[in-house]
Amino acid sequence: MLTSAEWDQTGLPLIHVSITPHAIGALVNASYCNSRPQVAFFITPPLPEHDAVPDYRARRRVEQCFEALRTSAYPALPSRRDVLFCSPREADARAWWSKPARKGRPVFRVKLSAQSTVVVLDLLWYNYAVRIANDESINKRFVLGGANDDDEITLAAHGYWSGDLFTAHGGDPCIEALVRGQVTVAEQLKF
Repeated sequence: MLTSAEWDQTGLPLIHVSITPHAIGALVNASYCNSRPQVAFFITPPLPEHDAVPDYRARRRVEQCFEALRTSAYPALPSRRDVLFCSPREADARAWWSKPARKGRPVFRVKLSAQSTVVVLDLLWYNYAVRIANDESINKRFVLGGANDDDEITLAAHGYWSGDLFTAHGGDPCIEALVRGQVTVAEQLKF
């Protein structure tokens, strides 16, 4: 986990695909994300209209597994429920933005406040776990050595929270930065 000063030394940007518009110079708390759809993964019991969708069930299962492992094995890291999701690379932000549900949302370059922290992780671990958790996924192939779906998802969660890059697929990582705290909107980007 990096402090704001340590992040600034990397020279990397933080790009945020927002769920709402923000003015340049606005302070944005990570808690504004509590209105994002992912929070529904933690509502108990799940909303029936969400739980009827296989991809939702898979993502809910993965979020709950990742959170359970984080609290027990990586408690110093921030919960995915309480962070602002950013990308330090434009290509990753653009890929996330290009999904049908997100296309057209505003995209901002943001700057960490002095008290904020950031942890950089490879989203491909999460995506892989969702594919394993999806009841309707065909051609499941365990590449991490798990004995069953739950083992494989837990191994993926360890890879994610430990900060390892997901190399099982042989491609580039998809980096996400989990920001705990507050950011200032520095610039609106055009994708």
